[in-house]
Amino acid sequence: MQKRLEQAIKYLAGTLKSLNYYPPGHPTIIQPVEKSLEVLEPILAKRGQLVLAVLDKTLVIEQQPFYQAHPAIEELVRRMEERVIQGFTFKHGITSQELIQLFQLLLEDPQSLEKKGGIEAELRARRILHIAVKKIALTEEEVEQKAKKVYTDARGVILDIMKQSRMGTVPRAKEAIEIVKSMSEIILTDKNALLGLTMIQDYDEYTFNHCVNVGILSLALGDTVGLKGKGLNDVGLAGFLHDVGKTYVPKDIITKPGKLNGQEWETMKKHPLYSSEIICQMEGMSEETINSVLYHHTRYDLKGYPPLTDGEKQSPGSQIVALADCYDSMTTLRPYQKRFDPKETLEIMTKRVGTHFDPTYFKAFIKTLGFYPIGTLVRLDTNEIALVVRINPGDPNRPVVKIIYDAEGRELKEPREVSLAGRDASTRSYQRSIVTTVDAVTQGLIDISPYFQ
Repeated sequence: MQKRLEQAIKYLAGTLKSLNYYPPGHPTIIQPVEKSLEVLEPILAKRGQLVLAVLDKTLVIEQQPFYQAHPAIEELVRRMEERVIQGFTFKHGITSQELIQLFQLLLEDPQSLEKKGGIEAELRARRILHIAVKKIALTEEEVEQKAKKVYTDARGVILDIMKQSRMGTVPRAKEAIEIVKSMSEIILTDKNALLGLTMIQDYDEYTFNHCVNVGILSLALGDTVGLKGKGLNDVGLAGFLHDVGKTYVPKDIITKPGKLNGQEWETMKKHPLYSSEIICQMEGMSEETINSVLYHHTRYDLKGYPPLTDGEKQSPGSQIVALADCYDSMTTLRPYQKRFDPKETLEIMTKRVGTHFDPTYFKAFIKTLGFYPIGTLVRLDTNEIALVVRINPGDPNRPVVKIIYDAEGRELKEPREVSLAGRDASTRSYQRSIVTTVDAVTQGLIDISPYFQ
């Protein structure tokens, strides 16, 4: 049977190569696929499925390596690796057209495919039900690098959208939709990777960073409350685009260091309406996204702005964006406001639950960020000063931290990353514990941004 399987895979790999030269309906494409199915179907009928994978650059069929050198096989392996695909599972009932469409996707540019949501999303969109994809698990370092790239790209996208809006043209939606999908993928893989980047302080780029941060926080909270697929992406888009209407508000009002006067405040209060009007014109934006943007300053008790009109309902997404917006605004230094530390911010926001914020969503927000959110400076029982860099879902009181000052108060040239869940091997007692957070005044003297870059 192994030889027959190898022959079937040769047919399939040859089909991939032939698609570079012939259209999908050409006999040169169809005939080898049908020959491979003649071999595969009896096996699939008996077993239900068959796995084709890549291990150490070698094609493996049902755990049996395919060592024979063959140019078409080598190309198949290369294309799978370029798309971070570890393997395919073929299921009973697979058709020749499903296989041909799979190979067409493997011929697409990896970056273009990723912008569409990846090969898995494309298989779902094409209703290909008998092929499953196993992606290669990225290392923590690879996820962090990918997160940094996505964050940088997202800043570029929102900058471009605001430029288009300021010029009076309808912004392109495609780039926003694609970047939010990319952020969503990382959130679902490792929330910490992107949440850490929201702590980077860039005074000159506050507006753009803020939009990206609110998008990330909205996605993270949306995931916690159980949003999936399009629902999660819709709320992420709302967070990402919630402030585009500020391009219609005079810059001297946006950057005013002091309190706004009555007329200035009335102008500022129009930005959610402006944002929703801009987004309404962007192709592919859902009603949920538009509604979430329009009412992200309409409080839980409905006393915010703009007021709901008769028959209108506040979108659940608006409360998610409201929490994300408030949290990022308070934890960022701005011309008219000091920076609050993350834990202090949550304590202040707690006092507004039931009026400004939905109690259920706020509880989920605490769960998302942990008792000591990423970016919190803490003093340990060793008298060391540390920065929270990763949440520990198993024990929110014991996050992963970077020690940045030793017990004598000396700044470390190389911060040490430790998990506060670590125990002494002999006594089984915790090696370090948090005593308190570092006060806001001290926080202002320590620039935490470099520790997340």
